[in-house]
Amino acid sequence: MLEQFIKALNPSQLSELESLRVSAESGEGSPKEVKQKFVNLVQRVNETSGSQFPIGPLVKSFNDFFKAGSTSSSRSDTDLISELPYPLGLRFKLLWQENEARQRGEPAPQLGFSICALHSLLLRFIATVFIQIYVIETGGKNRKINIQITEALRSPTDGTWLDLASSLCKPIRSLESNSVYERLLGILDGKVSVGKRNQKFKAVSQELINFRNRLLHGEKITPDDLDISRDKIFALVGAFEVLCDYRLVAFSESDTFTLVGEYPTKLENPQWSCPDDDGTYLFISESKSIPLYPLLSFRDELDGEKVSELFFLNSIGDSVPSYIAFRYMVSHGLDGQKLGTYDSFQKFMAKIPAPPQPKNPIIDFSTFAMDSALMFVGRDEVFLELSEFLETSDIPYGILRAYAGMGKTALLANLYNHRNTTDLLPLKTNKKIIWAFHFCARFEGRDRPEVCFRSIIGQVGLQLKLDATDYFDDDLSKFREERLPEFFYRVSQALADDEQLVVIIDALDESDLDSDESIAKFLPDFLPPRIRFIISFRVDETTSNPIVEDSLAHLSEGNRYQLKSADPLDGLTREDVVTFLKKLSTDETVPDQTTEHVWLTANTSQRGADPFFLRFVAQSIRDGRSDLRRPETLPASLEDAFDEIWLQLPDDNNFLLQRILLTLALMFDLGDDEFFADYFNHHEVLPGRVLYPIDIAMIRVRAGKLLRYDGDRYGLFHDRFRAFLVGGV
Repeated sequence: MLEQFIKALNPSQLSELESLRVSAESGEGSPKEVKQKFVNLVQRVNETSGSQFPIGPLVKSFNDFFKAGSTSSSRSDTDLISELPYPLGLRFKLLWQENEARQRGEPAPQLGFSICALHSLLLRFIATVFIQIYVIETGGKNRKINIQITEALRSPTDGTWLDLASSLCKPIRSLESNSVYERLLGILDGKVSVGKRNQKFKAVSQELINFRNRLLHGEKITPDDLDISRDKIFALVGAFEVLCDYRLVAFSESDTFTLVGEYPTKLENPQWSCPDDDGTYLFISESKSIPLYPLLSFRDELDGEKVSELFFLNSIGDSVPSYIAFRYMVSHGLDGQKLGTYDSFQKFMAKIPAPPQPKNPIIDFSTFAMDSALMFVGRDEVFLELSEFLETSDIPYGILRAYAGMGKTALLANLYNHRNTTDLLPLKTNKKIIWAFHFCARFEGRDRPEVCFRSIIGQVGLQLKLDATDYFDDDLSKFREERLPEFFYRVSQALADDEQLVVIIDALDESDLDSDESIAKFLPDFLPPRIRFIISFRVDETTSNPIVEDSLAHLSEGNRYQLKSADPLDGLTREDVVTFLKKLSTDETVPDQTTEHVWLTANTSQRGADPFFLRFVAQSIRDGRSDLRRPETLPASLEDAFDEIWLQLPDDNNFLLQRILLTLALMFDLGDDEFFADYFNHHEVLPGRVLYPIDIAMIRVRAGKLLRYDGDRYGLFHDRFRAFLVGGV
């Protein structure tokens, strides 16, 4: 009777019944409460469906069935084979056939491996579904879980899939819409019947993992071991019965395929419409679906061959996803570039940012600032206005805008280098400034709000003797909405009457602006008194940056002050160029012809001298390629300087140094010798030769100052060199 009742339920009612089952098993609700809710459910079903299910017998059946806490399947094995999503149905059929053969006394030497293969597939499938629910519903805001997902994708094992799926249950269950996913969560939360015992799903799954380890390590597996493991995998398959009520559907161009049972089937008149982009979706009702692409990717054809196959993401290496399938190329991986999922996978990874967070959250910018402010000259008017702003205004945000390459980072790096002096900001009053700095960059997570504000909190906490860890949180929403306001309020209390906190955040245009949780959007509109921010970003030729400006839209106009001397920041004056050349010259005098040449070539945009170009003039002098007494030897433009450097690079080893630089130009993060050795070996850049990290090290050191380093990792020294190599900025 209970089975007939269940078949009459719609998806919402099924979710409600599943919730009652979980309450009955976990003891969260009293038996009386659970019973009353079940009675209410039966009454509503009778009213809406026109059925007349007897309440008393149904309550008895409910108690009898769920008292044991078992999620045993009500479907037969053959029903599960035909109704489970592909390839679960196919793999279960193959295992079932092997078991039947064994029962008839026929040899089944691969039975143990088939058990393990199906178990691995079950864990991989449910973990994939939970990953996608987590990313879609939460926006990937929990750093710990993001790291766990990334680690599972890098080093996939049955154990990591089980642990990951278990970890994802908590954030999914905390969703307001969790009832929609209750039946899916019930797979891992419930119990299964193994023989005469009811055991938790996770415990049985762990026992099968142990069985797999024994099998692979060559330990003796007895017939009883096989029988027990067979019973366990059959029980776990039964727990996945809920998937029989859903549909796995793939949309490929104009075709629709249902992935159920033993093989994918092309539909002539599909009842499902593609919710978004082409891909694979798990429909839990006609209107509600979970996109599983790019973790699962369906292809009807591949390289002109009819395959009709579902590919599972297996691992990520060299930042390239690798896929496996269960019929096509069973023993081989297939990389995402060939499968056509590479771009989608990169977008997916961007949704689960997992930047490294060392135990010491404070980023040391000393080396970066010294290099950025090398040969710094001018900008007195900016420092003067900044001093007046900090002394006389209560507006919390000061904004510095600049054209590309005009030296905004050099200016703020120079301020960093002099933060403990009054040389640059000679305040007229005795106000003391507590400084904190962050220079955004697309590496080491420095474009992420959790890395930025952990470092800022750490810097301030060190100076004011506050415990920074009190204000950290792995949940980005709580970090933004609760911890940061708490921190700034606590700082305002800790500041002396003659103190103020000034936070410098440079290059917001280098931060992750596509995310809802960006550094700019973390900036609070309200700040307690004596807490100030100075923020900078790059603008285009129209003096605007719509993306950054949109991300700052939540800051009210009254809380923003645009520095007039940096609206936007232009090039240096002729007097600044004279000062620069005097600092560069070992002689007392610089020929007028040289000054004129440098001024004209550095001021091609008529906005003043380009500070970035002047750095190349200085480097050319130091390297001996140019002579201040001979202006014709100096670079004629920035492009000429880049061309000269590029053409002087060694071309041995099949232009390997150039390949390193070009690859770095396309990367969002830093590289290292181990990465490039693996990458170039994978692509057989030097056929017949295996590259080792030491080989890469000996080649890349010849790039000199074209690289900037962060420990053992490195990247291009500037975005303008990146633009020279691959275009765009």
